[in-house]
Amino acid sequence: MDRRFFLTFLLCSVLWIFFWEVRWKKGKESKIEEWLERHSLSQYRHLFEDVQSLEELSLSVLSRLEEVVKEQQRWREIEEAHIQQLRDFAFQEWLCSQKLEHYYHTLKTLRCMNLDDLSQFDNQLQLSLAAWGYYYEDYIKLSTGIKILQNSRGSRDQDYEIRLVHSLSVRRLNEKWTIEGALIFGCTVALCFLIRDLMFYVIGGITVSIIAFVFTIKFLCELAARVVSFLQNEDPGRRGDRSIYDYVRGNYLDPRSCKVSWDWKEPQEVGQTMSFRVQVMIYS
Repeated sequence: MDRRFFLTFLLCSVLWIFFWEVRWKKGKESKIEEWLERHSLSQYRHLFEDVQSLEELSLSVLSRLEEVVKEQQRWREIEEAHIQQLRDFAFQEWLCSQKLEHYYHTLKTLRCMNLDDLSQFDNQLQLSLAAWGYYYEDYIKLSTGIKILQNSRGSRDQDYEIRLVHSLSVRRLNEKWTIEGALIFGCTVALCFLIRDLMFYVIGGITVSIIAFVFTIKFLCELAARVVSFLQNEDPGRRGDRSIYDYVRGNYLDPRSCKVSWDWKEPQEVGQTMSFRVQVMIYS
């Protein structure tokens, strides 16, 4: 029994590692091919067969193409694309080194594309926009990091960015899979095969937890929607029996949630003719 447990554990751990290796390799290959196609370099794909990632490609693209690309205009375009990609990766690694990697997309929306652009973020409004929605500690980190970039502007050259990209390449290479993940997966599957009842306990526990979570969220959303509907309606006699699912389904004009009011005062004399207009308003 112990031998079967060990073999199952070993096999599952190896399969875990193999799965993430293949998944990582296919993902990186697709990114490399996409970058080469975007810059019309697909015919040189054979020169990068041993390149494992786009980060590694950005470090070696010029040295591998300098012998085959002779046209000056074409070479300048490739060089410009290479510098842009290199700076973007250096930007990502610098943010990660400052524990600010979650700022990457926010800064991109503010047209901050590289470290040089970030070093010019000396405006209080720009900093506030970049840090909007994050913790105050992140704002301090970003502000301090920008000051460091401004002070090191003279000593920061392309070699510095190359070192950052190399660090990013090594870090992502090590993040393909973890030993802890392989051990946990292998141990869990081996225990499930060793103790058959444990498999049903694990699967049943996960299923029950998911169902309980879904119904709990549904109940809380329904309760919140009814409370808000109750508080927003001024007329207690006409409070609608609506819920958040009415909005999800698009039933904005549910008759239960409608209220009709007239612009004249009761009572009116019999025999008079009146004209009126009905306005339908949607609150979404």
